[in-house]
Amino acid sequence: MCVLFIILAAASATQAAPIVPTGVGPGESYHLAFITRDLVPISSSDIDYYNEFVTEQAALNPSVTGTMGSPGQYRGISWFAIASTGDGTHARDNALVQAPVYLFDSSKVADGFDDMWDASIDHALNVDQFLSTSVHDFVATGS
Repeated sequence: MCVLFIILAAASATQAAPIVPTGVGPGESYHLAFITRDLVPISSSDIDYYNEFVTEQAALNPSVTGTMGSPGQYRGISWFAIASTGDGTHARDNALVQAPVYLFDSSKVADGFDDMWDASIDHALNVDQFLSTSVHDFVATGS
């Protein structure tokens, strides 16, 4: 089976972030999330496999994601898969949410850690790294 993945990055409005969501003030921290345009087999139990995949996906559109080159960091932005794996890695620990989470279109997904994991997010994770709304029926996180 192949699936899309959701990925997350931490940023601050004081950084030269690629996108500062509407309503985020100077110095406020936030996370950006998007689903990947491409698919990946869900065959690995190693979270690094998926973190590398999402970093490569982010690099496909650096003007939006702020990601350039290896190891996938640019302007202090790192991308992590919102994914759980068979090696015991939990999505909530791999993509640690410490601030509000937004999509690239400024839609707020969650207010923070508790909201992200309470099974009731504010907005569907449905925008990819090219700012397109997803038409896919299934986005997996392994969680």
